[in-house]
Amino acid sequence: MTFTEVIHRVRTHGSPWPEDRSVAIQFVIYGADDFDHDLVRQWIDASRPSDSENETSYAAIVTAIDDTPVHSGLAGAYDAAGARLVIPVGVAWTAGDKGGPRRWFAGAPTSKTARERTLKKHPERCIMIAGDGASITALRDRFHRKFGNERRDNAFEDFIARQAALTIDRDLRRIEGVTLKLPRFIVPSIMARADFRAELEQIADETGSPLAKVEEEARKCLREIAPAPSPLYVNAMARIMRGLCSLGYDPDIVVDETRAAEIGELVRNRPAALLFTHKSHVDGGALIHFAHERGFPLLHMIGGINMAFFGLGTLGKKSGAIFIRRSFQDNVVYKAALRHYLAYILEKRFPVAWSLEGTRSRIGKLMPPRFGILKYVVEAAQKNGIDDLQLIPVSIYYDLIPEIESYASEQTGAVKRKESFAWFVGFAAGMRKPLGRIFMTFGEPVPAALAEDGASEDGDGDSFTLGLQKIAFQSAVNINEATPLTASGLLSFVMMSAAPRALSEAEIGDDLARLQDWALKRKIPMTDDLKNADVRKIRKVAQAMIEVGVLKQYDGGLEPLYGIAPGQDFTVSYYRNTILHFFFLNGMIELALAKAMTAAPGGSAQVFWDETNELRDLFKFEFFYPTKESFNRLIEMELAAQNPEWANLLNAGGGAIETLLESLSPLFAYGGLKQFIESYGVVSEAILRLKPGEASDEKSIVATCLKLGNEAVLRRRITGAESVAKLFFANGYKIAENRGLFDDDRDPSGERVAFARQMRDLQRRLRLIEAIDERRRSAQDLGVTGVVEGDGELRAAQ
Repeated sequence: MTFTEVIHRVRTHGSPWPEDRSVAIQFVIYGADDFDHDLVRQWIDASRPSDSENETSYAAIVTAIDDTPVHSGLAGAYDAAGARLVIPVGVAWTAGDKGGPRRWFAGAPTSKTARERTLKKHPERCIMIAGDGASITALRDRFHRKFGNERRDNAFEDFIARQAALTIDRDLRRIEGVTLKLPRFIVPSIMARADFRAELEQIADETGSPLAKVEEEARKCLREIAPAPSPLYVNAMARIMRGLCSLGYDPDIVVDETRAAEIGELVRNRPAALLFTHKSHVDGGALIHFAHERGFPLLHMIGGINMAFFGLGTLGKKSGAIFIRRSFQDNVVYKAALRHYLAYILEKRFPVAWSLEGTRSRIGKLMPPRFGILKYVVEAAQKNGIDDLQLIPVSIYYDLIPEIESYASEQTGAVKRKESFAWFVGFAAGMRKPLGRIFMTFGEPVPAALAEDGASEDGDGDSFTLGLQKIAFQSAVNINEATPLTASGLLSFVMMSAAPRALSEAEIGDDLARLQDWALKRKIPMTDDLKNADVRKIRKVAQAMIEVGVLKQYDGGLEPLYGIAPGQDFTVSYYRNTILHFFFLNGMIELALAKAMTAAPGGSAQVFWDETNELRDLFKFEFFYPTKESFNRLIEMELAAQNPEWANLLNAGGGAIETLLESLSPLFAYGGLKQFIESYGVVSEAILRLKPGEASDEKSIVATCLKLGNEAVLRRRITGAESVAKLFFANGYKIAENRGLFDDDRDPSGERVAFARQMRDLQRRLRLIEAIDERRRSAQDLGVTGVVEGDGELRAAQ
């Protein structure tokens, strides 16, 4: 069947012929092969106006495997008459199923035989597209703006071919109502850029390598870095990630749809980077699933090359994942290629995404930012004139985490399992258990322009500029502000605060109600089940924690009791840690008041403020703080909300401060800060044991702490196994190092003793605060109401 026999049944978009009947035309035909090219020629000839006097010529494009356009018929285009009109025309084939607006992605005929059969039986699945034309003069101007004035062999002709293909792709998306946009011709486009070529020439001059060799290495690096996405694989990845998330979680991600729509609008219209929290291997899949369902431009997920293992590596590469080398500081060509690639996709409005923490949080709370990828993204934006890049903090959190057992074993010294296809299959199989829901919230975007000077040229650790650290810190703060209280987090806080005691359902309900009331008054964000006190949903979360063995129900008494299951202290502390950013300030207040109680008359207020600043410094590797002035103002606001007479009581000292401390409700120090204080206490003991000349590097100190910590648990010197964790010990080491306790140029023994005494004093104060909570529970059991007045009991205990 010829085209003329089906001309009235094919779909057409636009006319290939301009209104000007005299201008010279060059049609640039975009198609897969000669069959497509012949169909387009027949369409052009069949639709030619009878009064047309246009002189016409044809060029054809075939897209090669490596996404480089191969063309013929464009020779001499640069020197053609400026008035000549270049018109892109092409043919597209759609699938026949009724599977929604993306149906053409998965089932369009690709082979020549299949297209011939489709044209014969279903010509309506053949679409003829004519794009807007442009004069040679306009195209030359555009070419020079993008690539400079240098004329390389076929560079202008390649540019026309790419532009024609991109125009047809864009128009097809509009026709089909498809929002998914894919990058095309990345490597040849970047290699043609004047600024990239100039940098390669500079590298060649500095290294003494031939320019051709540097260019070839750059081309290889770009092909290694740049994904090669196709509609089939992009949709396959989205379906697989949705399926993965649905294995143990509710299939629909819990998100504020209004806020999600705002973020979608931002990423479509401005260059954007999504910086997400990393609690689980599910994070990236959840974000891909979320972005695909809401029609975001193709999300380019950046990860380490260790994740490009058999199976996932190929699928990721063909669906938009960017796998980068673990180390490349000495490879100037690779660094240049990465930076220019990132700039290119940001310019084209493709969002990038990566974990701000750089690795999964093994302890639940937000980890310090890693600067590596952030450095290259911000630097790419600044050096390529992208001044409106927005960094969007994304908080992804869960009722329960599938990898929690491996986190616990790693923190006690086990080696992390290497990622592989077998590992991935095992991970997916391990998700077949009730895990609850996936939540996603978005913090306020941080303009990359805040880093006025960008990142430094060399190094990936200490050499980053203050501006880069500023935007990383602000992103972390915004993530914490966007991460709400969850049922699993709050329930875990209650259980950790009571441990090792078990609690009745009524006691748990009362504690949750107090925490909820406290949070509502301070307008702290909460998930809807907590905000609305949805007992059914909260019980569902608690039941899931029982089913996976985190909590245990005891039924042998007069009423059911609930406690932490044996060996699950770390797991419960993990979920508690996800919400600690809301509680640590209150815990510091309580500890500082406990110290101020024993201050000399007239000096209690000064002792209190000195201690809050000391605690702020002690935990600086654990939490993200506002400025010192804002920090102190938040303390004043919290104390005023708890007790309007706080200032008078604090100044009065002694029993008045005890009254103030006992008036605080809920109490947070024992349930929230105990693990850090006990871990740091183990570090202080390990340092005291050091002999002259003994190794005092972080690795050896942490190894010693793991042994001492396990001993301390057995001796009941620390209350829970959750305090025996490598990351806490590592942060305790950093504090000691920061205080000069490993200084070989002097005798630091006095400071080491002082550090150990400080930790023991903090543990003593924790026990005092625990005693207040015990007294309250006893009073509640006896039906006593009201605040217990200070009677000197606590001060006497000190």
